[in-house]
Order: sequence, then C-alpha cells, then structure tokens
Amino acid sequence: MNWRAWLCRWLRCSGPARGRIRWAVGRAQLKTQTQSRMLEITITKQEKITVTITPTDQDGEPAALDGKPVWTVVNGDSKILVADDGLSAVLISADVPGQTEYLVEADADLGAGVERISDTIKLTVEDPKAVSLGLSAGAAIKK
Repeated sequence: MNWRAWLCRWLRCSGPARGRIRWAVGRAQLKTQTQSRMLEITITKQEKITVTITPTDQDGEPAALDGKPVWTVVNGDSKILVADDGLSAVLISADVPGQTEYLVEADADLGAGVERISDTIKLTVEDPKAVSLGLSAGAAIKK
C-alpha cells in the first residue's frame, strides 16, 4: 500500500460520495473602528501648545463632521481653550508636573443619526530642564 492510499484510507476519503460545502463570499466591508487613537505630547510647565484636528475618511481624504467637535478634560490639572469652530484647541500646561488626558469627540454621521468618533490626547507636563549652570564670580578679596 503506497502512502497516498494509506492517507486516503486513514482520512476515509474512499467510499460513497459525501456532501460538499459551498462557499458564498460577499463584498468586503470595512471594520468598524472600536478604539480611539492617542496623541502623546510633552511640554514644560512654562508652555502651551495648539492641537488641530483634520478629519479624514478611511482613504485619508478630508471628511466633514456633523456639528462642532467636543473637547473634554478627562483628568489632570492642565487647562484647555477651544477655538470657536472646535477644530483646534490650545492645551495650557498646569503649574506643576503631571499628566492630563483630553477626549475629543465628534459626530461622523452627516445625516440625522449619530456616529461618534473620538481621539485621546495625553499631555505630559515636566519641569523645564537646566540649560546653563549660571556661573558667576564674587568680588576679589586678599588672601
């Protein structure tokens, strides 16, 4: 008995014909995005930074939003100043080092429905680093 015959016998592929499985494949569909992305930014406690959103579709092309995006401080001590159109905001560092998390939400459904999309920003505030030793000399005195 050769190996093919043995394999066929072992898999029971000989004998009466069995049923077949027929496959039907539909059109490919995009997966629904279930988690938001996070933008991580580090600044000093003496700085502020402007963040701008540019909505795009799955192909990277510009896309419209229904209404104005909503910016929220989820936790932390830093502040936020949102532009009138909601497409940008100034993140203002807290006076002490730490982290602040912001949530930006918008409605992607241009019709009557609501399809929330969101992104998260993690702002880390640090003490400024020394850039100079600040050497100075006192007045000369006799030995």
